[in-house]
Amino acid sequence: MNTLTARFMVSGLLFVFSIVTGIWLRNSGRPFGDILFTTHKLSAVATVILIGWSTYRIYKLGDLPETSILVVAITGALFLVLAVTGALLTFDKLASQVALRIHQIAPALALTSMGVSIYLLSVVDVARQIGAAK
Repeated sequence: MNTLTARFMVSGLLFVFSIVTGIWLRNSGRPFGDILFTTHKLSAVATVILIGWSTYRIYKLGDLPETSILVVAITGALFLVLAVTGALLTFDKLASQVALRIHQIAPALALTSMGVSIYLLSVVDVARQIGAAK
């Protein structure tokens, strides 16, 4: 496993951790505990930063297929939706059933999209390494 793949795997684990802490937050009810709430937000931010940095590194190498770019863009949009709906849910006046439902569904979509992104970017990386070895 190369460094880039390891970064994506760590970001996947951070995302799963963020989902687990989010479920824990939901089950603990309001008001949210400061430590748990902060842990949830920081793990989500760390996930986005690590994915963005790793994707940027691959993009700088060039020759990314359009499919990979599209799936990574969809993943980024889903993470943005998660951040916005999560922020809305922290405020009692802005928390709506629609935002809650989107925030409950989006993690599954983001996790699926991230898995496809990791696979596609790994295929590109492996193909690049094979081409460099020739």
